[in-house]
Amino acid sequence: MPITVVNFLWGDWPGQNKLGRDLAPLYVKCFRKAMKRYYDREFRHVIFTDRLDFLPKFYTDHEDNLHLKKLGPCAKWGGCLPKFRALAKDPDLIGQILVMDLDNVFRGNLSPLFDYRGDFAICSDVDPKRPNSRVGGNIASFPAGRWHGLWTKIKDNTDYYRELSNGSERFLFEHFLDTRELSTCDYWNELSPGLIRSFKRNTEEDLMRSSVIWTHGQPRPHKLWRKKGWRHYCEWRGW
Repeated sequence: MPITVVNFLWGDWPGQNKLGRDLAPLYVKCFRKAMKRYYDREFRHVIFTDRLDFLPKFYTDHEDNLHLKKLGPCAKWGGCLPKFRALAKDPDLIGQILVMDLDNVFRGNLSPLFDYRGDFAICSDVDPKRPNSRVGGNIASFPAGRWHGLWTKIKDNTDYYRELSNGSERFLFEHFLDTRELSTCDYWNELSPGLIRSFKRNTEEDLMRSSVIWTHGQPRPHKLWRKKGWRHYCEWRGW
């Protein structure tokens, strides 16, 4: 079964460096370099964005597995809601979908993520301040089109779901779990313990044994690699 890795870039994320250079091309370059380093089989790569000219011409001309798609009106929905576009039926979304944030840091074998063939998987909540919360967001996997009905609900009643979730993907997924509109949910933390670790919630020793470091937005990877002891993330060197 083909694997389609999906990223999202909209607005001015991830911003600019001190010299005013757009960081988006760097994040895509480092993401792709790390993916190819830690996963040795083929995958399709789709990036939904509201600025199709953000990448160097090299990528669109010579990277056969990379496809840029216009994000459309949902780019203005606010919060993380544009990411639910990955649930829609789309000719470019085929096989098993793996939605990943571009600010994840990879440092080990990613095969467990690519080998998942269930109906839905995502990270569980790692914040001890939310003991009753189940979903933490980040790295979702599901068959293409399997949850198209959820996309339709959000698209047709965006204001309601934006207010309900405050733009949070984890709040909205929890709502769909509560209403059983999302009828199943596996958690990476249970499927592959230690595979994904939180930079904010896990010890450095645990992080060193993980394959994916989840940064939760800050610190951004382009700053993280400069920290003492973190320079082994070779995909970020030279920036």
